[in-house]
Amino acid sequence: MSELVSISKCTLNRSYGATTSATASFTVKVPFTDCPNNYPHPIYACQKAIGGTTEGIPVFGESVDAYTPLFCIDTNTSVDVKNSGSDYFLINVDCNYVQAAKLECNYLITMRSSMQSENTVFDIFGQKLTVSYIYPDNIMPTYQTQSVQVLRPTVELVATGISQTNNPTAVAAGWIGYLNNDVFNEWFAPHTLLCTGCNYEVHDLTSTPPHYKFQFTFSTSASETGWYPLMWFVDGQTGECPSDASISNGIATAYVYRGMNYNDTFPFNGKEKFIYTGNS
Repeated sequence: MSELVSISKCTLNRSYGATTSATASFTVKVPFTDCPNNYPHPIYACQKAIGGTTEGIPVFGESVDAYTPLFCIDTNTSVDVKNSGSDYFLINVDCNYVQAAKLECNYLITMRSSMQSENTVFDIFGQKLTVSYIYPDNIMPTYQTQSVQVLRPTVELVATGISQTNNPTAVAAGWIGYLNNDVFNEWFAPHTLLCTGCNYEVHDLTSTPPHYKFQFTFSTSASETGWYPLMWFVDGQTGECPSDASISNGIATAYVYRGMNYNDTFPFNGKEKFIYTGNS
């Protein structure tokens, strides 16, 4: 029966006073008799060492102890051929631990921000930008609506995590191009986030349903009106939008994107947890 021989190394990582992660290295003895038909297969021996039957070797989700909020997320194994015996393997096991918050969440979110240029016809008060000119032979001014180029902040969120599904392509298709209908994460107002990408790769096909690693990308619009563009009435005589046009008369919003409630759906049923791990 496999047994823990020694603990060879332990590394604890701290940042700004907080314990962020840890790595522990173990040596496990796996007899040849533990292998099928007593055939000494090194891969099977590695699986045996971390399969949950070796006392002292953690499995996924197991904490260090009752007082340390660090949990095992993955293990790496290798065979110590040089020191293995004639009837047993010595297996080196490296266990990686992370904070409880990172384990309890399904999705980790990083954020990037930047400034993008945009042409606008509105000032900071929501009023149209107009300029007037009085011709020499006229006492009344002529008004024109003009646009100016400004820089506006944009945000990109990247959510990476693992979920189970039988149809990852349908999941991706059900998100790309959809806006948030609700206030997302208590910060992003409705219709300000658009899912602009969803990539996935296989994580574990042996589970039922299979596990896939997804990466969702959400972006804000640089436009002050969000992702819904505005349409302008153009005067047939002047070729311009009337200077007194407003949202109720001469300016209309084009609702060209579908939306859904992010909080109730992300990424499938709204039960997945997520935390922020990055900043701009």
